[in-house]
Amino acid sequence: MKLISIGVLTRGKYGLRLIENIRNNSGFKVSSLEFPESLPDFIEEPAEFIKGLDLDETFFSNDLIIAYIMHPDLTPEIVRLAGENKAHAVIIAGSAAIAGGRDELLNLSKKYGIHIEIHEICCDIGQSGNNTVTGFATCFGRPQIHITTKDGLISTVKVIRGAPCGSTWHMAKNLVGSKIDEAPAKGGLLVQQYPCRAIRGTKGGIHKAAKFHKEAVEKALKESDYMKGSIYERSLKFHEAHQGKIALKTKVSLKTKDDLSLAYTPGVAQACLQIQSNRDDIYRYTSKGNFVAVVSDGTSVLGLGDLGGYAALPVMEGKAALFKVFAGVDAFPICLDTRDTEEVINTIKNIAPAFGGINLEDIGAPRCFEIEERLKGLLDIPVFHDDQHGAALVMLAGLINALKVVGKKFCDIKVVISGAGAAATASAKLLLDECVRDIIICDSTGIIYEGRARLNPYKEELARLTNKNRIMGNLADAMKGADVFIGLSVGGIVSEEMIRSMSDDAIVLPLANPIPEIMPEKAKEAGARIVGSGRSDCPNQINNALGFPGIFRGTLDVRARDINKEMKMAAANTLALLVTEPSEEMIIPSIFDHEVAPRVASAVALAAMESGVARKRVSPEEVARHTRELVRDQ
Repeated sequence: MKLISIGVLTRGKYGLRLIENIRNNSGFKVSSLEFPESLPDFIEEPAEFIKGLDLDETFFSNDLIIAYIMHPDLTPEIVRLAGENKAHAVIIAGSAAIAGGRDELLNLSKKYGIHIEIHEICCDIGQSGNNTVTGFATCFGRPQIHITTKDGLISTVKVIRGAPCGSTWHMAKNLVGSKIDEAPAKGGLLVQQYPCRAIRGTKGGIHKAAKFHKEAVEKALKESDYMKGSIYERSLKFHEAHQGKIALKTKVSLKTKDDLSLAYTPGVAQACLQIQSNRDDIYRYTSKGNFVAVVSDGTSVLGLGDLGGYAALPVMEGKAALFKVFAGVDAFPICLDTRDTEEVINTIKNIAPAFGGINLEDIGAPRCFEIEERLKGLLDIPVFHDDQHGAALVMLAGLINALKVVGKKFCDIKVVISGAGAAATASAKLLLDECVRDIIICDSTGIIYEGRARLNPYKEELARLTNKNRIMGNLADAMKGADVFIGLSVGGIVSEEMIRSMSDDAIVLPLANPIPEIMPEKAKEAGARIVGSGRSDCPNQINNALGFPGIFRGTLDVRARDINKEMKMAAANTLALLVTEPSEEMIIPSIFDHEVAPRVASAVALAAMESGVARKRVSPEEVARHTRELVRDQ
C-alpha cells in the first residue's frame, strides 16, 4: 500500500488525540493544523481567517485532508484550498460542519476534481470509490476486531480496523477478561464512556458509535472459537434438523370416499352456503375461531433490527409454536416482503376472513402504532401488537409484586423508561393508568419533554403525558433518585454508577434482548434491591410468553372483537397474583407454570364479557378448563 500523507484540521485535545492515534496505529505520515477551541458563530471572511492561523503552505497538498468538527463557514474554504493544492480527497467529520452547504461542497468537488466524503462520525468511514480514502479505511473507520476466548472469558482482542479517535483500541484493551455474554454490551458502553468530541458533538452520534462497536464484538464472537458448541450453533443445527418448528395437522380422517365427500366436494358446498347466508356461522363450520395470524414485516426483529420478512420467519415460527404449546392456539406465521404501511394494512385486511385474531409482531415504531390503530378500526376481530401490549402488561405484573416487596406505592414512585418505541409507549400508558405520577422517558437523544424539537407525533404525546417537571438532560440525569428503571432500548447503556444514583430499594428491569441495558448481576452489585430481565438464565424473567398465549385463548373463546384495556389489566393482575409470596428473586411466575395460561385466559374472557366486547358468553371456569385440556394435549 502506498504511504498516505494526511493533514488533520483539529480543535483542542480531542483532535490531538485523533492525530496521536493515527500516528501510533499506522504508517501514515500525519501533519496537523490547530484551530482555536472556540470559534465565532459566523465567520464572514473564512479565507482571511485561515490565513491568520500561520499555516504551513504545503499542508493542503497532503493526499488526504480530514476536517474534524470544523465550522460550516470554514468547510467550503477548506475544500477549495485542498482542491487548489491537488489533495486527493477530503473527509468532513461531523454533520455540524456542513449545515446547509452540502450542495456547495458537491459543486466544489466537481470544480476541483477532488473526492469529498461527509461522515457524521469518524467510525463510519468505510471502503470507498477513492483509492486514498480506501487506503485510509484499511486501518481506520468502521470497527473490525478479532477475538479469542477461554473458559467463558475474552482472552485477547486485536484491532484490525478502528475508529480514528482511538475508541476501538480503548474498548479492546478493556474487554479482555470480560464474560463472553457481556462483551457486546460492554463494548458499546466503553465507547460511550470514551471522550471523543465527534461522538458527543453530533445528534445521536454516541449511540451510533456504540452500536458499531457492539456489532463488531458480536461479529468477532461469531467468527471465534466461542461459537463451537454455543447456544447459537446448537440452535442453528436444531432449526436445520427440523426444517422449522411448526407443521399442519388435520382434525379429521380422510381414509374413504365418504370421508372425502364430507370434508371436500360435494359436501363442503353446504358449509359454504350456510356461511354465505349467516357470516357468523364461519365460527361454527371452520377453524377460524382458533386461528391467529402472526404477522411481521421484519423491520424490528428482536434486538437485531430491520432484517426483512424472510429473516423474520424463524421468530414468527417460534411464536406460533408457543401459541400452540402453551394455549392450544393454532397460529400461522405470515412474513411480508414490504415496508410500505398501506401494503401491510391492506394485506392483513384481506386475509382477515380466515383468522379469529391478528398478532402483530416485530414491526418497527412509529409505523406499528398506525398499523395497529387503523386495523382496529377496519376489522371486527382483535388486533394485538404484542411488542407493545404484551411486553407492557408482563412488566406491570412484575412491578406490582416488586413494589409489594419493597413497600412502595405506584402513586409515590419515580419511574424512568429507556426507549420510546412500541413497548416503552405501552408501558408508560399502563403505568399512568396505575396512577404513577412521575415518569421520565429517554430516547437516543435524551430525555423527552414537552417542547423538545423534532419529536414525532407519538413522542409528542408521550411528552404531554409524562415528565411534568420538564426535566432535561440524558439518561444518567433522569435516573438520579429514580425508584424504578425500565429498559426497553439497547444493551449496555446503563452503568453501575447510574444504578447507584437511584433511590434506596431500587427496582431495575433492563429488558433489552438479547443483551440487557445492564447485566442483572452488575445491577445487583451496584445496589439494586430487585432486578428482572428478559434473560432465561436469571431470576425474574419478564417474558411476553407469559401473556400472549393466555390472552388470545381467552379472547378467542368468547369471540371478543378487541383486546381492550380492561382485558390487558386483567391479564397483568392475574399474572401478579399467581406469585403467592413475592420476593426479591420471585416477582413473576415461571413460563412453565401450567396454571399461567388457564388463569390468564379465564380472567381475560371475564373482562371481555364485563366490558362488552365479547360476542359469546362462556363461564370463566369453562375457559380455564378448556385451556388446561388443550395444553395437556400438547
